[in-house]
Amino acid sequence: MVQICDYSSLIFAGNITVLLILALATDYWEYRSFDKDKVIQEVSEMNDTFILEPTDTKSYFQIRYICSRKADSGQRLGLTLSESLYHPPIFVKIYRESVNITSDPPKTPGGSLPYVQYEMEIFLQYGNLFRDCDDLESDVMFRIGLQKKRKNKCVYFHLTADKSDVYRYAPALHHLEGAACACALLCIVAMVIGLLLGGYGLFSYNSCLKSFQMASCLSLTAGYLLTLGIALFHGKCSILKKIEILPGIDLPLKRVLNDSRIYSYGWSFSLAWICVFFCYTSSYVWLCKSQGSRRIRIAARNKRQTDQKNVGKRGYTQCLHKDTTAL
Repeated sequence: MVQICDYSSLIFAGNITVLLILALATDYWEYRSFDKDKVIQEVSEMNDTFILEPTDTKSYFQIRYICSRKADSGQRLGLTLSESLYHPPIFVKIYRESVNITSDPPKTPGGSLPYVQYEMEIFLQYGNLFRDCDDLESDVMFRIGLQKKRKNKCVYFHLTADKSDVYRYAPALHHLEGAACACALLCIVAMVIGLLLGGYGLFSYNSCLKSFQMASCLSLTAGYLLTLGIALFHGKCSILKKIEILPGIDLPLKRVLNDSRIYSYGWSFSLAWICVFFCYTSSYVWLCKSQGSRRIRIAARNKRQTDQKNVGKRGYTQCLHKDTTAL
């Protein structure tokens, strides 16, 4: 009867594969946001700046800044959206006042009027090796106008559409994200194929030595690929931390926003590092299994050779006994 411990290596590798897929498929690798309390404290002390918090959701809040400039000669026609900038986790809309030029401009108190208005929507973003997601509901994205920049809350790195403006300032992000995504996919494929080969070696009539060796090599390769993918993800995070909010754009409150940025890692990232260790351990387990299978095959071969020699000696003795009896 086969003992369950004979399949312990397969059970171990299967559990590691499940944990690996869980770590890579979940989104909670990194969180990007702003220190809301710090932003509100800094902004509340400024003039012409307002904090607006919606009552139906806590996924975002808005900073509205009104810039007063000297009035142009003309008639006010209202604010129109001039430009929108998307640098997650912030979405900026710039409204400018349309003015109809006249020969006899109206007088305004103080000689100035609101000319430019900034609306900054601040939210949370999270992501993994495959995609980045804005923590916003669909109706909220429609309300703030973010759907004009990206159709869905999540963007996959193998797609070129719906990219944020940060890629204009850091083109290397495309290559880092693509390479990390490829490493993650190849890691899963290598681990799954290694598991299947190991299972084939265990369930075959004669334990297949090459199957165990291939399973060991594939588990080791999966560990290398996962380590490389995490390193590339670190490189991406480092670039995002060094880039200021909307470089080259004259944005009010930019210093406050840059000083209030928060980057943190989630449980999926920690689980991925644990899976790196388990991948290397799985490689060692399959290697030990192949060595054990090799020793068993050598012992079986030696036993067969010994049995053949004993059979030959027994046959020779019987023949000799018959000859002696005949004489």
